[in-house]
This record gives sequence, C-alpha cells and structure tokens, in this order.
Amino acid sequence: IVSKVNVMSYDKVTRKVCLVPVGIDKSEIKVNEIKQGLDDKFAKLMVDFEVTVAERIDITYANGDKFLHGGSGVIGVYNDDQKVAISKLKETIAIDDETCYLFMVKNCIAKKADDSNDIVSGYMPRGYQFGFIYNELTNSRTIAHELSHGAFHLKHTFAAGEDYIAPERSTDNLMDYAGGETLNHWQWQDIHLPKSVRFKWLQDEQDA
Repeated sequence: IVSKVNVMSYDKVTRKVCLVPVGIDKSEIKVNEIKQGLDDKFAKLMVDFEVTVAERIDITYANGDKFLHGGSGVIGVYNDDQKVAISKLKETIAIDDETCYLFMVKNCIAKKADDSNDIVSGYMPRGYQFGFIYNELTNSRTIAHELSHGAFHLKHTFAAGEDYIAPERSTDNLMDYAGGETLNHWQWQDIHLPKSVRFKWLQDEQDA
C-alpha cells in the first residue's frame, strides 16, 4: 500500500495594528494584554501582530455627549462620529498604508443599524483600514474578529452567498457571534492569500 500526506505550510505574517484612544488616556489601553490575546489566537496560523498605541484624540460627537454606533442614522460605510474620528487621526499622524487602525471608544452607545436591542462590541468593514472597538476595550476576541474583517477580508460564517456555512450563533467559529475562536482551513487560506492587498479606504480615496 502506497500513500502520501500533503502538508500545507505558510510563511509567517506580521500585521501592524495601531490602537487609537478616543476621549480616554492612552494608559487605559492594555496594549500588551491585547497583543498577547491576538498572538494566542493566530499563532497556529503563522500570524503575529505588532501592536502600538497612538496618542489620544478628542472629537465632538454628532449626537449628544457619547459616541454613537448604529441606530437609524447610519449612512454608508462609516457614520458621522466614525468619519470625524478618522479625520481627526489623519490630522494628528501620517497614516501608514500597511497598518490597521482601531479606535478604542470607551463611552459608546453601540446599537445595531436597525435600532434593535442588540449591543455591538466592534465594527470594521471588510477590507477597510479603520475599525472601532466599543466599551470592552480589552476583549481580544472582539478585536481579533474585527481585524479578521478588515485586515484579512473574512466574512461572517452566516453571510449570504456562496460562503454561507450555518445560521448565526450556531458555530464555534471566530467569524460567528457565539463566542468561539475557531478558524477553518479555507479561512487560513484567505488570511495568507487575501483577495485584495490594498485597503478599500485607500482605493476609495484615490477614486474620489
């Protein structure tokens, strides 16, 4: 009997992540804890993270005294508060084309766009450079989930279309909402061979 085993290996990938405190002191961002949580989740995928913290930014909120995510006022990819935060960061630092920026927002009304009672813990559009983490700022699973959208272009497991796997909250996958951290082989491939190597935000700006 003759047989063989095909073993797929990946080169190590390092992704740069900059955490941006919004309205809070940068000392509140537990950078080492966040990095350790990310490395633990992605180590077997041969991915590690270079995590830094930017200086605090302060913005004027569009609706009251708190940052708002969601609600019936959401228009386009980013809402008003998100756009203001991104613009403020661009005034403060030179944006690195190879870095993902996560705005850490401690005081946020984090509703879904349909005004349901569900609470949103983070937001990062697929393939975009800028994301947002809300209220629980050391939740490495939420951060890993959002970076998987932005940096690695991964979809939710319950997304409509050919990538649909199972109903929402029914798997232990990182890209579901049931609290799991598993990533499947096809997701490993997307992480190491992303469909696009450029952030959509950069491309959108060039096309504008």
